[in-house]
Amino acid sequence: MKKGINFIQKNPLTIIASLLAICIVLWGISSYIVSKSSEEIAESYYERANESLSNKNYSAAKRLLDSIKTVVPQAYEWRHKANDLKLFIRKEEQTNTLKYIHQQLDTIATQQQQLLKEQYKNIQNKKYQDLAQYVWNPQYIQSQRSTRNHYLFQVDEQGVCYILATYKGSKAETIKYLTATFKDGTSVACENKFSHQSNKIATGYTQSISFHGPDAYSLLESMGADKAQVSSFHMTGSKSYALHVSRTDLTAAKKMAQLSRLLTAKQHWLKQQNECINELRFLEKRINKESPKRNDQQEQTKDSIDVSEPAL
Repeated sequence: MKKGINFIQKNPLTIIASLLAICIVLWGISSYIVSKSSEEIAESYYERANESLSNKNYSAAKRLLDSIKTVVPQAYEWRHKANDLKLFIRKEEQTNTLKYIHQQLDTIATQQQQLLKEQYKNIQNKKYQDLAQYVWNPQYIQSQRSTRNHYLFQVDEQGVCYILATYKGSKAETIKYLTATFKDGTSVACENKFSHQSNKIATGYTQSISFHGPDAYSLLESMGADKAQVSSFHMTGSKSYALHVSRTDLTAAKKMAQLSRLLTAKQHWLKQQNECINELRFLEKRINKESPKRNDQQEQTKDSIDVSEPAL
């Protein structure tokens, strides 16, 4: 007994080394068990994500794939697989979005075709703007132009509304507003934020002003509303210039506002379509770039194992 105690007292480093070796062995075993457990957990998340993907439940699939990184961050191989699958999910989502956009554009094209069967005409008026404009009822336009002070409703291909107002006066002046006042006491004004053109004639001046933008659309929509009753419609500068409003004018306002909404929606979906196509192209490049990279990494890992195995 005394010899054993003397041995421990004389060789403490040997004891420490033995204990350290035991700890290392135990740590290796526990690490292997934990690693094995992490791989199994990560794999289960990945399989569940695949099931959600097959059921078109993209949000649930993405949540499960994100869980691999947060729950088992040490499962690097499954994290890489999760990233690859998330790229595929994004591609699927964008593909479905693109299909939906095409459906919307097809619907709008059908509605536009039906709408333009009515008394619409597409004209090119280079004097006031570069884009071709849609107008309504050519006979109505001719009757309007025959009056002293007149106006014309137009909509361009982008869905932007224009009100081209013309008056004849004794002098040139800046017209600031075009205002419609309704019998219920409300009014809608369109501000002149743009340039105008004045021409001197024998009896004074003729001046044309192009009101356009959101204000012009609001005015058209209000005038074209069901049961709208306009008590006055006038241009305002240093003095007010009255404009005649008939039932046909209100119908024209309604038709042009309707066409504006349709063409504006078309531009919105065309923009969404371009963004979606660009996103799909980006994802294709990412997927094609990541796949060879993953394969190269797997080949390198396989080669290193093959080389090290004989040494063991």
